[in-house]
Amino acid sequence: MIRSFFTLFFAFILVFSLPAMALAKGTVKVGDAIPTNLEFKDQNGKAQSFSKLTGDKGMVLVFIRSVEWCPFCQKQVIELNKNKKKFSDMGYSVVTVSYDQIEHMKKFVTTNNPKITLLSDPASESIRAFGILNTNSAKGTMSYGIPYPGVYLVDKDKKVQAMFFKEGYEKRATIAEISAKIEELNAPPEVPMTMENMGQDPIAPEEQFVVTPQETLPPVVEPAETTAEPAAVNEAPAPATAPTPAAPAMPAEAEVKTQTSTETVVKTPETMKTEPAADEIIEIIDETDMSVDSEATVTP
Repeated sequence: MIRSFFTLFFAFILVFSLPAMALAKGTVKVGDAIPTNLEFKDQNGKAQSFSKLTGDKGMVLVFIRSVEWCPFCQKQVIELNKNKKKFSDMGYSVVTVSYDQIEHMKKFVTTNNPKITLLSDPASESIRAFGILNTNSAKGTMSYGIPYPGVYLVDKDKKVQAMFFKEGYEKRATIAEISAKIEELNAPPEVPMTMENMGQDPIAPEEQFVVTPQETLPPVVEPAETTAEPAAVNEAPAPATAPTPAAPAMPAEAEVKTQTSTETVVKTPETMKTEPAADEIIEIIDETDMSVDSEATVTP
């Protein structure tokens, strides 16, 4: 009862009164091997090690301050536990490390029943080995030994692939950030385009840069300009004379009327047959005129 009271009291002080922690870089960099084999006991008191805990491709190694009194750490562990299968499908296990003693984890474990591994490092050995011991906590205080919270992606050969540290203890790497980085690290390499993977016969090295001469075409010579004589214009042929249509035949009983100075003569086909021709009429008129002239008397 007394411990619970002091735990809550110091938790309040630790969470709200400690200055915001600077961005911790630690002493372990990307590409380095982790400096510990993580030989600690888990929340159930079972001895563990890196070789026992790593996934097929590696481990998501998370350093937290405490699941006993830090609400930000508690929330982070709950989120990691919810996504345990997601990381497992990607080939990574999820392991947390804190300075919490096993008995100090019991309340959180009983309440939340996490399936991920919570390692207890009460002497802060691994925290010091990574160079992330929080120096804002004085020795002898309840918070002494906590780490700067952060996440390491470690491959199955214990080499660091990536790391996440943020300004302030309340900010943590998100599930999306961690999973996106894992996908990036394990993306299949791009296959260079070669003759082999294009399904064609390979070309010998000495034949790869054969220059084929281009065919040279003869120059195009444009013809000289010449003055062409105008073409003769064919005269259009005279239009053909249309034949004169024949006069229509006169009906047998038709009557033709001719107008004279004194009377109207009615002509019928019978009378027209006995009339003299036009030439004979002219000769008769000429003879008549001559006889009239010869009989005329000239008066002096």
